[in-house]
Amino acid sequence: MRKPCCDKEGYIKNLLRCNVNTLDINLQNIWGFEVSFGSLIGMSGGPLINKETSEVIGLLSFGLPIDSDIKTQIFAITMDEIKKHIFC
Repeated sequence: MRKPCCDKEGYIKNLLRCNVNTLDINLQNIWGFEVSFGSLIGMSGGPLINKETSEVIGLLSFGLPIDSDIKTQIFAITMDEIKKHIFC
């Protein structure tokens, strides 16, 4: 049996500051994107790619609703934010 997959195209709905504190995520004042497509549980860490430039602009981070395997509201952390914390 084939596992479900999610290979979506969409757009960035919003650039926002994320503040999330759950059992597995602790983001405080982190820049992130809200995207227009849904995803499945387990896609966290996947790349958010600018289709025009093929540049990775973010990494999928979390989705809502929190208690569902299918996420309808998806957020990605910007690469600028990730780089800032890696190279500090």
